[in-house]
Amino acid sequence: MNHHLKNYLMIATLVLTHPLAFATGKLPEVIKRERFTFADADREAILLAIANLETENGRNMNHVTGEKTIYGITRTVWEQHTAVPWSRAGQRPELDKKVSSLHLEWIIKNIAKDGMRQRVEYIFAAWHMGLSRAYMGDSDYAIRGGNLYY
Repeated sequence: MNHHLKNYLMIATLVLTHPLAFATGKLPEVIKRERFTFADADREAILLAIANLETENGRNMNHVTGEKTIYGITRTVWEQHTAVPWSRAGQRPELDKKVSSLHLEWIIKNIAKDGMRQRVEYIFAAWHMGLSRAYMGDSDYAIRGGNLYY
């Protein structure tokens, strides 16, 4: 089916099933997901979702793969974005967040360079599995991250 026709049918269905959403400007989640752009992405919401995923909503701070911080930062990522020794990771929340924010921007910039469709799930997939696997936006981690984001 033609992509434009498919979008038209989806929007027509939503207008008929959710007229109040369109009248009030509160679009259903599916439309929000379709309109997502990296430029408009809420970085704070993404980092919060990552922290929730990495700590199992604050219940588990022990990363079995040697990651540190509530964001699950690896030594390689830490050293990519700061000169502060790895041994200090997880000791200063403001520094942990700064490194995580820098890494998030790096991920967004590098995914955007490929010119693929912009999906928040790609950000979560790249965070969890590495940039080369960013387009595995259907992984469990990426889907859960997208759901937390929206």
